[in-house]
Amino acid sequence: SESNPMAMAFLSSNMPAVFLLHLDLFYLLRERMPYMYLLPARADGTAMRRILTGDYGLELIEEQAMPHASLAQPRHRILVYRKAAGP
Repeated sequence: SESNPMAMAFLSSNMPAVFLLHLDLFYLLRERMPYMYLLPARADGTAMRRILTGDYGLELIEEQAMPHASLAQPRHRILVYRKAAGP
């Protein structure tokens, strides 16, 4: 890659193209590693639901669990709110 100084140095040498591919993959993985180890933030809970219903006047009209494939995958839920009818 032209933006990668290390790859440019190897391009000018006699290194095999396979090594360059691995070097690009290394940089790609290094850019993405930090977010791979972040714990997902939980937004749903009693406090959030209390805020949505009490403070914002929304009512929960539908709640549905989404299927998940493995124990390592976080569980997701679909919550549908609508503005409660006013007085």
